[in-house]
Amino acid sequence: MGSELRYCEDLFAYSRRESREVVVGNVRMGGGNPVVVQSMITSDTRDTEASVKQVLDLAKVGCQVVRITAQTRKYAENLENIRDGVRAAGCEVPLVADIHFKPDAAFEKMG
Repeated sequence: MGSELRYCEDLFAYSRRESREVVVGNVRMGGGNPVVVQSMITSDTRDTEASVKQVLDLAKVGCQVVRITAQTRKYAENLENIRDGVRAAGCEVPLVADIHFKPDAAFEKMG
């Protein structure tokens, strides 16, 4: 194994790096906690109904954290509606805004 594998001691033996615990909603991750299952919806973030459905579907199959893309402020403006729809359905899975290209989208109020 060459020096290009410095990030990984052995490709065939699992090992976890030490990390700090963080809390996302009601989910503890990092530190000594078990690995958390997370995923991202693929629907257009401006489509509230489709986004809520995908979040609920992911939570139903065991996803513990759901990321929602917010490429621009326009997309981020709908995050609050998605959150409200998910919570109205009784789902408490933590939602994370996945900001890609426009940092100003991160300043959009989610409640």
